[in-house]
Amino acid sequence: DYPVVMLDQAGIKYPAGAVKDGKIKFRTLWDSREFRRGNGKALLEDAMTIEKSHIRTFGDMETKYYFRGPITKNPEAFRDILWDVARASQKSGVKYMEQSVSNVLDPEILKIAERELPLIEKATGVKVRFLVGLWRHSDPEWNLDEITRVKRMTRASPYIVGVDFMGHETNSSQDIGSQIKASADLTAEFGPGFQVRVHAGENPLNPSNVRVAAELGASRVGHGIYIEKDFDAIKRDPLTQKIDAKVLKGLKDAGTIVELNPASNQALNNLSGGSDVVLVQFKQLKEAGIPVVFGTDGIGMYGADHREIERIIKQLGFTSDDLAYVKQSETKYLEKANQSFEKRRQAIATNGSKIPTKVELEAFVKQEGQHYTAELSQKRAQDQKARLENMRTDFASKNIKPYDAHVSEFEGMKAIDVSGGSQSQFATLEKEGRMGELKLPEIQKNFRELLRKLDPKKVFFLTGGTQFGVEKILHEEVALFNALNPT
Repeated sequence: DYPVVMLDQAGIKYPAGAVKDGKIKFRTLWDSREFRRGNGKALLEDAMTIEKSHIRTFGDMETKYYFRGPITKNPEAFRDILWDVARASQKSGVKYMEQSVSNVLDPEILKIAERELPLIEKATGVKVRFLVGLWRHSDPEWNLDEITRVKRMTRASPYIVGVDFMGHETNSSQDIGSQIKASADLTAEFGPGFQVRVHAGENPLNPSNVRVAAELGASRVGHGIYIEKDFDAIKRDPLTQKIDAKVLKGLKDAGTIVELNPASNQALNNLSGGSDVVLVQFKQLKEAGIPVVFGTDGIGMYGADHREIERIIKQLGFTSDDLAYVKQSETKYLEKANQSFEKRRQAIATNGSKIPTKVELEAFVKQEGQHYTAELSQKRAQDQKARLENMRTDFASKNIKPYDAHVSEFEGMKAIDVSGGSQSQFATLEKEGRMGELKLPEIQKNFRELLRKLDPKKVFFLTGGTQFGVEKILHEEVALFNALNPT
């Protein structure tokens, strides 16, 4: 069933008489005269995909997933999705693929996969495996319970081969550190073939994210094009793309795989260093001996299969020798993945582990020590309310006006986004005795100079509204500016 409110949002016509409880059967919608005459198929496709020729923001992508949800999260559609994906992969020559799926922890979904995937592999030759998708902005306790569910479900199915921390990379890898570690701990039971994939280095907001993710136990980082730069090189050239040698050595020693996703980086406009940044970073990773592979980061979303990826990287200047290096990395990975799968398949067959029911799964979470409870949820809501109230009080004391989209005063003004330098990063540097590296007086000076040059009637600052890190410094400097320049 598809919610008609979402069809209205996409401008899609449907037979009103077929609506029940705010939803319409998808087959009824698809076959309806209203849908066909109203160009419904094209409108629905546009609502769900990013055209290769277009550049979108991450928010746009989240909207695409919003419209996909009623279909991709529907157990009745899961079998057809698996077969369609496998046939498309077969057609393009792909023989092994890993899908990041958040709802594969649903026993009903996993049972469908267990039943269909052997048939799919026999019919198409395509091996389909799952990484359990974990949203990097979820409450830590929620994700820790999800990891407990991963443990139980992985004991029952060899088709779950790891986890994938995904979502808009606006927070630090430190913020999800306990979750990465808990996931990496599962390799003790499931072996080194169990993957801990972390989206890191997709954008330049947190350049330490790749290093930190690897240090915490990530076996693979998705994107990895924005990595900490060599400090001496920065002093000579602020625009340098030279990676810190210590970081490269750490990645090599940890055996971390870097998965480049040029199609999604291009589609989401995450190439602030220019498209050549992908090649420049790859050359450094290759020279350091770090395994590198390519991924689509969502073939259905961006419409780019491995052939499109190959076309893109050749345009970027990748040589046949570069492609051979990637193929070598992929071959080693697949050998390890296939061995791990077979070993776990045999172990499950021997111990007779079965996929639990939902009730049994939740009982296992409680037995292992549940982290996310109703009481915690209520406390978080109260804390959030208190933080907002403290923020309003703090802003009022500093004569700072909070943004309100409904206030016409902000209409036509430009926003200056100030992000990064978060509470967790400051805490880490303080713990390591490295606060001097931040050069706080210089940050304060830069903000003061910026404020003197800006017209407060034309621009406003966009922050997270916290009283920590760089945001706190900015708020204090804005308060000082407002006190010295009353309106």
